[in-house]
Amino acid sequence: MNAILEYPGSTFLYVLVILIATGMVCINTRRSWNIVLAVVIISIFEGLRAPNVGIDTTGYIRDTFMQIVAGNFQNAYGDTGFKFVCLVLLKISSDSISFTLFGIAFLTNIFVFFRLKDFSKVASYPLMIFVYLSLHMIPSMNTMRQYLASAIVFWACRYLEKNKYTRYLIGIAVATTIHFSSIIGLVFLLIYIIMDETRSIKQKQWTEILLFLIVVWGVIFYPYIEKILNLEQQYANYLAQANTSINFGNVISVKLLIYISLFAIFVSRYHKKDYLCCKFDKDFYKLREVIVICIFALLLEGVGAFFTYLNRLSQSFSLYESVVVASFWGRSRKKYMFSITIPEVLKIVLLLIVIYELYSALSLDGYRVMPYNWNW
Repeated sequence: MNAILEYPGSTFLYVLVILIATGMVCINTRRSWNIVLAVVIISIFEGLRAPNVGIDTTGYIRDTFMQIVAGNFQNAYGDTGFKFVCLVLLKISSDSISFTLFGIAFLTNIFVFFRLKDFSKVASYPLMIFVYLSLHMIPSMNTMRQYLASAIVFWACRYLEKNKYTRYLIGIAVATTIHFSSIIGLVFLLIYIIMDETRSIKQKQWTEILLFLIVVWGVIFYPYIEKILNLEQQYANYLAQANTSINFGNVISVKLLIYISLFAIFVSRYHKKDYLCCKFDKDFYKLREVIVICIFALLLEGVGAFFTYLNRLSQSFSLYESVVVASFWGRSRKKYMFSITIPEVLKIVLLLIVIYELYSALSLDGYRVMPYNWNW
């Protein structure tokens, strides 16, 4: 069954919303009102969906929202931070399910949209938004909790680029209250520290020792953390869903090869002296870390070939794909005097993969978002 052919109206609606939001951010990328408006449009679309749109939507409504409405906060599904967000949204909306869905979508997208704006010096902002929505809008209508946590981690990464590690760790701490898997965001910290050319070897060593001590602390105190948060009961199903037939996936394999090739091209052409050259070069040099993060994301997605739900660990990392795809299509060369020249075929393949993944999400309807029904 091809859901696109069966539900052409819903297909048109999904594509239209993506194009409208992308068009909104094209108006003036220097101001914020149009970005907020684009987020509102996306969030209204996600918030007004019927309970049968999305595999997890009914479960969240029944096991989280309605439990909170009934006063069973402790027994409601989800981590404490996520339940608290839902409680606040339900309270201020007089227990409106649609407003709660809208609020979660708004928080998720506002973090991502403004974080992507940090890369607008090295990539087309509208194209980043188009890629993000094409890859993540439909999945985010299912795994709302994970996407909200991932968006917070994604936003917090801006502090890594400013060497404000305490603020970043606070962001990670907040995200883990939404979904504990966000603790994997510590990998971002390791990547940035190892690849930061401005830090001395001694500084890197001390930071790596600190990270090691954090891991040791986590292992020692895990039994106490587990007793408080009941993690094993919540996440045991992730490991229980083992696949009997392993399939790494052609799309993942192709993207992995492309990103490794891009990283090799980047390293061969840009060195430390380029990084220290000027402000714009420093901004552009971020792409090296971004490509490494995307490679790591694809490797985590590959874990899904063995355990169905563990590929969700890659969500925070895969948000960076928007930056990679958009950056290699370049910015205006008159204003920005740098760009990486890569084979045109790689640029085209990357963009075609994005379109193909949107097509697959709609045609195969693996997220059960077809047909789209309004909640009225």
